[in-house]
Amino acid sequence: MHAHLWNNWYFGLGWGWFLWLGIVLLLFFSMVNWRYAFAVLRKHRLDAGVQKDAPHRLNARYAGGEITREEFNHVKSDISKTA
Repeated sequence: MHAHLWNNWYFGLGWGWFLWLGIVLLLFFSMVNWRYAFAVLRKHRLDAGVQKDAPHRLNARYAGGEITREEFNHVKSDISKTA
């Protein structure tokens, strides 16, 4: 008889559904939080890589003669403003 009450409590009309709902919600919000944190960290790493790499690419373009001194100075000042 106790097994029957136990099953009704957790799977039937008792308050057990509240426990299972809490577990499901906890898992769902944990996954949402993990996904959000992963996306933020990924964006931060990509943004940091672009900012760090931009001056090197600019110097290479200037050294290769692709841009003029005026363009180089203009882009360099834009990069320093965003950093």
